Amino acid sequence: MEKEIETADSNLKKIAPALAASKAKLASGARMMPDQLKTLQQLAETSKSLKEQIEASTQELEKLQEMLEASTDASVEVTGTVFGGTSITISDQYMVVKDNFQYCRFTKQNGTVKMNSM
Repeated sequence: MEKEIETADSNLKKIAPALAASKAKLASGARMMPDQLKTLQQLAETSKSLKEQIEASTQELEKLQEMLEASTDASVEVTGTVFGGTSITISDQYMVVKDNFQYCRFTKQNGTVKMNSM
């Protein structure tokens, strides 16, 4: 999601100078060829859609981050065996299990994933 926002923002920054130059040219009263006007319209439409995409993605990302922050009581219970190399992810934190363990619980404590016996 963050990469999508960065890509859209990068594309918007690439379009902005050309769009601004074309608008300044029109504002000064200079005449533009029909194909130049068509390109200007396409740039304006692309700019508008990128801004809308950035706004929508940013709102969705904020909602997802709020949901992650709200999940403070999440845990993973192992009633069998968890094998070494298994990645345990809780909220935005993760832990890679180094050894095999049986009947344990993984919880998020103080910003890290911790293992507790059951």
